[in-house]
Amino acid sequence: MPQKRYAYLIGANGPRQPHRVVETLKYAEKDIKRLETALSAHPCAFTEVNSIIADTPTPVIEGLELLVRKCEQSDLLVVHFSGHGYLDKHLYLICNETDIGRKLFTSGAIKVDLLKDILQDCPARHKLLILDCCHAAAANAGGTWTKEVSDLEQSLGDLKGNVNVILSACAPNRTTRELDRLEIDNEQGAGFLSWAIARACSKDFMQAAHDQALSLNDIWRWVMQAQGQVNQTLSTTEQIPLPRLFGEKEGPDDEIWFTSRRRKTLADKHDELKQHEEFATHEQEEYLRQYCFGASIEDFDRTKLLEYAQKQHDYEKLPIHNILELCRHLGLTSGTGMPRREAVLAFHPIPSRYLSSAFIRVFASSSGSNEYTSGDLEGSLADQAKMAEIWLLNRLEKIAANIGSGERTERSEIPERALRELIVNALVHRDYKANESIHIKITPKQVIITNPGQLDPAIIACDPPFAYSESHPRNSRLLRILTTQKWAEGNALGFQIVREEFEKYGLALPEIKNLPGGLVQVTIQRPDLSSISRNETATSLFPIWTVPYHRNPFFTGREQVLKKLANALQTGQTAALSQSYAISGLGGIGKTQTAVEYAYRYQQKYQAVFWIQADTRESLLSSFTSIADLLKLPEKEKQDQLQLVKSVHQWLRIYSHWLLILDNANDLAMIEEFLPTGTSGHILLTTHAVTTGFLAQTIKIGVLDIHQSALFLLHRAGLLSLDASLEQASPNEVALARDLSRDLDGLPLAVDQAGAYIDETGCDLAAYLKLYRRHRVSLLQRRGTMPADHPEPVTTTLTLAFALVERNNSAAMQLLSFCAFLHPDAIPEELFSTSAALLGPLLAPIATDPLALDEAITTLLKYSLVHRNSAENSLSLHRLVQAVLKDNMDEGTQMQWAERAVRAVSQIFPLPIVETWPQCQRYLSQAITCAELIEQYNLFFAEAASLLGKTGIYEQDRALYSEAESLLKKALFIKEQVLGLDNPDTAQSLNNLALLYQNQGKYQEAEPLYQRSLAIFEERLGSHHPDTATSLNNLALLYQNQGKYQEAEPLYQRSLAIFEERLGSHYPDTATSLNNLANLYQSQDKYQEAETLLKRALAIREEMLGEGHPNTAISLNNLANLYQSQGKYQEAETLLKRALAIREEMLGEGHPNTAISLNNLASLYHHQGKYQEAGPLYQQALMIFQQVLGTGHPYTTKILKNYAALLRQTGHKTEAIQLENEVNKRGHA
Repeated sequence: MPQKRYAYLIGANGPRQPHRVVETLKYAEKDIKRLETALSAHPCAFTEVNSIIADTPTPVIEGLELLVRKCEQSDLLVVHFSGHGYLDKHLYLICNETDIGRKLFTSGAIKVDLLKDILQDCPARHKLLILDCCHAAAANAGGTWTKEVSDLEQSLGDLKGNVNVILSACAPNRTTRELDRLEIDNEQGAGFLSWAIARACSKDFMQAAHDQALSLNDIWRWVMQAQGQVNQTLSTTEQIPLPRLFGEKEGPDDEIWFTSRRRKTLADKHDELKQHEEFATHEQEEYLRQYCFGASIEDFDRTKLLEYAQKQHDYEKLPIHNILELCRHLGLTSGTGMPRREAVLAFHPIPSRYLSSAFIRVFASSSGSNEYTSGDLEGSLADQAKMAEIWLLNRLEKIAANIGSGERTERSEIPERALRELIVNALVHRDYKANESIHIKITPKQVIITNPGQLDPAIIACDPPFAYSESHPRNSRLLRILTTQKWAEGNALGFQIVREEFEKYGLALPEIKNLPGGLVQVTIQRPDLSSISRNETATSLFPIWTVPYHRNPFFTGREQVLKKLANALQTGQTAALSQSYAISGLGGIGKTQTAVEYAYRYQQKYQAVFWIQADTRESLLSSFTSIADLLKLPEKEKQDQLQLVKSVHQWLRIYSHWLLILDNANDLAMIEEFLPTGTSGHILLTTHAVTTGFLAQTIKIGVLDIHQSALFLLHRAGLLSLDASLEQASPNEVALARDLSRDLDGLPLAVDQAGAYIDETGCDLAAYLKLYRRHRVSLLQRRGTMPADHPEPVTTTLTLAFALVERNNSAAMQLLSFCAFLHPDAIPEELFSTSAALLGPLLAPIATDPLALDEAITTLLKYSLVHRNSAENSLSLHRLVQAVLKDNMDEGTQMQWAERAVRAVSQIFPLPIVETWPQCQRYLSQAITCAELIEQYNLFFAEAASLLGKTGIYEQDRALYSEAESLLKKALFIKEQVLGLDNPDTAQSLNNLALLYQNQGKYQEAEPLYQRSLAIFEERLGSHHPDTATSLNNLALLYQNQGKYQEAEPLYQRSLAIFEERLGSHYPDTATSLNNLANLYQSQDKYQEAETLLKRALAIREEMLGEGHPNTAISLNNLANLYQSQGKYQEAETLLKRALAIREEMLGEGHPNTAISLNNLASLYHHQGKYQEAGPLYQQALMIFQQVLGTGHPYTTKILKNYAALLRQTGHKTEAIQLENEVNKRGHA
């Protein structure tokens, strides 16, 4: 097959929110548009070039996977990225929506390893990944790459696979950048690597390429040359880094080509020289009549060639693994391997490349018009014959005929068998040296076939010509090939078949004659259908409808799916081959109902709609038998059911404008042999399978959204007329319908069951919702008493799927059981491998084996029981899948899986510190679900308490105080029960809960907890342990907040001494003690002592934690407050702005610590008389505190006082008095 060249171009200018680490680029997205133009246009002229702006990873990955599906073994796929690269153990490509500040790369950026995995699975022989970004060479599996590269050969050999190549802009430890001075297409500015490649493929093609052919080797040398030239114009500090190239070749001549034209290898030149020598020793005109000089058997369609070889009597002796030797044995080449002309015509996918007129040109005109529409049919001759036959049959009338005892069949107005022979006759009798192609023309009255190459005068002289019994084909070898391929019935049979078929139906024989200019013409008079005998009637294909379901009057939603399906199928209406699509989804999701709705909604587009039950082989055979009987096919009486299937397939090939629906096509391997090929109708499958491979394009459907689900429920329950919208229902009913829809998670079958129950029993929505929450198991098992198109209830439907999974892969069922006890959305796949030892004997070995885990997940995907998000490396599943699965377990099994889930999540959930916040956020939903499991099943063990504690700390860090309190109290309770009242771990939980109360201003609740914690640490760990020091520090901070400075100071000093002694003077905990003691000194007006300690604390934190750490922001804030107290406003403002920027970036704009920075900066402006700047900051800080901490928190009160004072000073006395009164009320409360 000739190579197709595909390109997938990804561009992202970077985070739309400016960030100090990663600036927004100017040219990355322009780079890919310019590269798209270069690759699409001559001379590269790629087969398909797709470009995408990478806002988020998912559309990028989905688009690439779609393009990969188009690739075949001989193709080239180029994937190019232009934008920011970020190296954090793995190389990530930054999207426009990537949260750089929080480093949320797993969900917000494209992991290069994922791109490599997709390319590794791509069938294309050549795959090239180009990365124009910083750290690009880190994409190579070899890691840091320091070897200097001067040419392609030095760098190849690092990767595995079929010529996988990575071209990167720089080494792993280097960064690259854009240059404003680079010019292309009269535009300034570009990334260097993207610019160089685009120039090589367009403006500078003649300099980069050789002999009009451009290879990756050429581009690489051009890039290296361009890099040197550009760097000569730049200063030493501005130099463009050296690009890198990694890859693997299968052989010395295995090159990647960007153009269809290729330079010949040494071996090619050697063979060509031999062919030239052979050519020179023969009579040239005769030689060219037999052989195609310059053609190569490497381009032959190997599938067709092997099929031809299999039909030879000596097939077992043929060298089928060596294509050159095979062609020689079959007589398809000369001794030097030059292809015979017949071989090129029969096996080359585009023979017109060497025989310029070797195609069929078709013309059609409508009634009353002298204008023709035309087109060219290209491909091997067998493909041309097939397409020409289909093209004609689609334009000829169909005749419904009585064939005895009331039976009817159909045929084309011109017999199909005769039509095929006339087309083949034109192919094998034409003169391929002539510059004219075969012409097939259809008018309202005639079909005319004209081809170059006149017939023997003896044939023309025969009366009628089709009575001539001898055969003198101009291309006898070609006839033998077409006969072997079953496209001709044999030598000397063509005229006989035409005569028999035309006489059989009483049609006038075609007229055949030689024309001037070396042409022969066959003219077929189309019959006058109005004069057909009474036993035959001219009709369009009579309407056929076998859909076994009534149209669903309650059908709701799916509009986008139906439009997408209609657009896809109707756009391909005139395609030569059938359009196949599959509706994929979970059982009960509405696949069948969507197919039924499509059939009814678009039935006017079709003349036949066939419905096939495809759940078992028996039902498939039965459905095809019924269709054969309905169509009155001659083979309908045969016992061989597979023969009936073939006869139906043949009928489908002849006719168009039909729709074939295969419902419940879940076993794709079984389905494949029942799908017709070479047809021009439409095929629609419904299936559990998430992917259908080459069988069909998949359209996935999910749950109904809350609006659609509520509307469907009210319609189905008879509470809202079918023509009424949701807005016409009462607000109470809408609210209840939404609540119930949430419980049912939008699963259409479950919603239908609920609506049917309400309709049949007459209960109201509120009563059913209450009933469902108490008796879910029973209600999900009840389908109702009225007839339904989906007779099985939710429980039965899902339980059947579970049984099939268990039978196919028991480990997959164990995996699903584990997932049933997790949060259903975004289950991290790494959870399985990290907790493998906790998951039981059957699942544990699977969880640590990536291949076995993939196989288990694939089994679940086959039944749409889970959804896999490859970009986020996570699974999700429907809530009712979880519910039914749990309901099928006994209490002991439920508790076992619940305990496994809690232990697993506890193990993977990290200790919450700033650096682990992204992981905490990724696992937070799972931790909260496990907290519910702990409560539900009374799971009292250390890992449960640990998970609750870590989750509570993280919730507190994110200022979610209410949620944190519940978790921390439960963690403390479990530790007291399991570990005892005086255990150090119990003391730690006391400390955590006290810290939460302190942050909320609940000092009375915090103090006894701190005191208990300190007592336990001193008794169990000793008075000089770091944990004791932490407890001393926290209690001192509480006393300071209460104004108890005398009690606080000795505790701070003890804490500091312990940290310095046990951890050292440069440890972060030491910095915390220094900071807090300094704040105390400042409160006592000891400014000099305070400044010394604050500067020490800031230096430690910047060195040990980094300049962007939230604890560094605390030191900046405190030092700024000190400077403000001393009147050093300029120094204070600089520090406060730094602290605010860190907190907004790391904690978020709605965090209480961010509000503290806002208040402090406002206070500074207030003291300086900058009232306009201060007011909005006070307002913003006040809003955050009121929302997060509440109106009674001391911080909220403090800001109210500050803002009231500002209002009074700026003449807003009324507003100031209102705030002051509010403060006074709270003070007396």
